[in-house]
Amino acid sequence: MALWRSGCSGNEASVGKVARHFGVSEGAVVLHTNRVIVSILSLEKEVVFWPDASEKKTIKKRIFELSGFPNRLGFVDGTLIPFANKPNLEGSDYFSHKSKYGINTLTVCQRRFRYVFAGFCGSAHDNRVFASTKLVRFSTQLFRGEYILTDSAYTNTSTVISSYKKPAALRKENEQFNFRLSQIRIRVENCNGM
Repeated sequence: MALWRSGCSGNEASVGKVARHFGVSEGAVVLHTNRVIVSILSLEKEVVFWPDASEKKTIKKRIFELSGFPNRLGFVDGTLIPFANKPNLEGSDYFSHKSKYGINTLTVCQRRFRYVFAGFCGSAHDNRVFASTKLVRFSTQLFRGEYILTDSAYTNTSTVISSYKKPAALRKENEQFNFRLSQIRIRVENCNGM
């Protein structure tokens, strides 16, 4: 029931329609959906965690061999989790630059999700969301001379390297850097897409 409900959108996901489809009460649909959500969330710390020193070494080596970027720990990207409808409360805050309502989510990917931060309304800029994360607040503990790669929406810091914005992006050497960066950053786009 929970998977069916999650896979539907709009009125098709209503508790009443799911209950009728499965021949159960509406309360059973809510109960089972909540149980599935709690069960999935209980696995978060086992599935999404920051790498330890040994794993960091392996990640940095693999990424360097693949891309030529030394000491890189992963890719950051923001993605919108769309809503089927405009929220009733403060709905316009959830309207994004993609002309959809939703929640802005930030992920760090290294073949798998290493960090997920969700909850900002869809209108929030990726860099604003990033500034509120543990990646920024605890950067000295999480990064030891390492960094993550981002797109041009983010501000460069000692732990963040972003692509060049125009007009600097038009210089030949910066254009080449952006091209190399985009070739490797596609991995976080793929993670978010999945």
